[in-house]
Amino acid sequence: MLTLSRFIGPRISEYAQTTQDKVDYHVYPSGTRVIKAFTANDFVFYDKSGHILKKIDNSTLDLATSVQITWRIQKNRQNGQKIKLSADTKNPAICPVRGALRMVMRASHLGQPDNMPVACYRTKKAPLLYITGSRIATLLREAVKKVRPSTSADDLKKYSAHSLRVWACVLLDEAGMSPSFIQERLRWLGDLFKMYLRDTKAIQDKHLAALQSASSDVMALIGTPPDDIVHLTSTVSDLNAPNDIVEDDQMGAYIDEMD
Repeated sequence: MLTLSRFIGPRISEYAQTTQDKVDYHVYPSGTRVIKAFTANDFVFYDKSGHILKKIDNSTLDLATSVQITWRIQKNRQNGQKIKLSADTKNPAICPVRGALRMVMRASHLGQPDNMPVACYRTKKAPLLYITGSRIATLLREAVKKVRPSTSADDLKKYSAHSLRVWACVLLDEAGMSPSFIQERLRWLGDLFKMYLRDTKAIQDKHLAALQSASSDVMALIGTPPDDIVHLTSTVSDLNAPNDIVEDDQMGAYIDEMD
């Protein structure tokens, strides 16, 4: 589920249940009930020729080059939306297509019908249980605590099942994808995704790289003899000076303002 979540940023209801032994349904005013979470029927796998792979087993792992996912019901009511993902052949261990295949195969192995939630598992005491949002939150917090033991209890509480959706959003932002791309691929109708963007190390490094040229100009300016400084001050003077020429005794003030 994690390998798939990196790409699709699922809402909790799209894969998890409220409790381990009960399926969550959306009930229409007409009384019609629809399972919220993904079922095996929501995944269609394709080979490199674009043909549908009807047989799902271990051999399919090496044949599947893409998967089409259908969202039968969504919070944004774009029901029936379909999105296709390509296989990550360079990183098979975290390939989203393989991740989806393994979930479908596991559900089948557990005897789960294709029209029932696919995110399920078993334990020694229970033949079939459903993944819950609280269980995902617990696992994420355990992982964070293991990687960063100094994380406070309050900060640990900030990690929830919804963090998977935030994660997918942040990854695309760090990669420099446009707002429209993030909206389309992660199924947002508006710009609400912006509230999930984070000030990460990758973003900080991009900010630094974006200003490298300007930084070089400033360093050249600082190291330039006073008599030649007038030829290099256009960048600084254009910021807020009324004239194109900045006097020598003004340079200190401008550099202080920039700092």
